[in-house]
Amino acid sequence: MMSKFIKASFLAFAVLAFGVQAKAQEEIAAPAEAAPAAPVTVSGDVGVVSHYIWRGVDQNGHIPSIQGGLSLGFAAVEGLSVGYWSASIGGNTGHETDYFITYGGTAGDLEYSVGWTLYSYDFTRFTTDAAGKNVAVQNEYSAGVSMAGASFNFFMVPAENSTKGVGDTADAVSLTWIELGYSTEALGLGLSANYGTGTYNQQWLNAGNAVESTAVLTVAVEKSIGDNIALSYNKTKIMTQSSNGAPLSGEYWMGLDVTF
Repeated sequence: MMSKFIKASFLAFAVLAFGVQAKAQEEIAAPAEAAPAAPVTVSGDVGVVSHYIWRGVDQNGHIPSIQGGLSLGFAAVEGLSVGYWSASIGGNTGHETDYFITYGGTAGDLEYSVGWTLYSYDFTRFTTDAAGKNVAVQNEYSAGVSMAGASFNFFMVPAENSTKGVGDTADAVSLTWIELGYSTEALGLGLSANYGTGTYNQQWLNAGNAVESTAVLTVAVEKSIGDNIALSYNKTKIMTQSSNGAPLSGEYWMGLDVTF
């Protein structure tokens, strides 16, 4: 039978040995220091929609539109993003390319962002026509806030000497658009509703010099497949129709988007 002294010595040695082994394992298993963040990060997406409806206006003749873009983020200025987004339009005979700069951050639970977008059409037409108007180019400025799934965004297209749009509306006055949104998740689905109103889409409706507010409600159901694929089913409902020019398009449409 082992004496108390031998037994105590054995236990002390075992505890010491276990402590040394555990310390060694901790040192071996200790994670390496995180690598420094890349100075520039790249993200993007590519997808297709059955109808390209923008603020109630059909952009591609009620046929599918291929869409996608790239965005650059910068470690030196967190929240800053620069990029572009492109889509087939005009019955797949033309191209829309939107260049953008955005900056966003947080204040407690509140998220905020400001941005500038240059809408351009047919890529290289950064020129002027015989009348001195900018050909197919349009500026838009934006600001927004969101919290707990609710969002508010304001957009303004300043009056400018541009041929984009039909009639003289875009030249005559600044156009605005306001959006109120809410998004949540239920049963593994993303659910969202977005109410937009303003004078922005008058320029697309052959409305001439008419400037009046319209309103559009868009609801969407989205299902994610893995980490980077999403399917969506959307409905655009016209709440306030234009009384001048062509009507807005209230339609169902579907989308497939792949992010990277």
